[in-house]
Amino acid sequence: MKKINLILAFFLILLLSCSENNDSQKFNLTDDTTGICDDPRLNDPEDGTICCIQRNSQLSIDSTVEYEYKTNIPNPSIKWTVVSGDINIVSDTNSNILVIEFGNNFNKGEINCVGESSEICTESVLIVKE
Repeated sequence: MKKINLILAFFLILLLSCSENNDSQKFNLTDDTTGICDDPRLNDPEDGTICCIQRNSQLSIDSTVEYEYKTNIPNPSIKWTVVSGDINIVSDTNSNILVIEFGNNFNKGEINCVGESSEICTESVLIVKE
């Protein structure tokens, strides 16, 4: 009987040590916002319509992420949308600041913002889990 208990204990320890813990896995996220809001035309509406989206916080699967829409269009009405992916908007969609969080099934997604006044300017950001 001792041998059976010892064998069962060994297999139980082996089983527990080999099981995956998905909560402890860390994933790297990337987006395509680097440097695009550095354009000096954002400060001058005479240079043509321009807009961009910049990320204002760390890009993490485990916390909310803040993005900001910038444009040289005077007083635009703003509308954010999720184009694709398991992304949830947790802030106002009619502000220049958007806060999102990622769902459990997130692998890849896209957010979009449209600014509209006398002109229209649309920008999107692709976010990918690597």
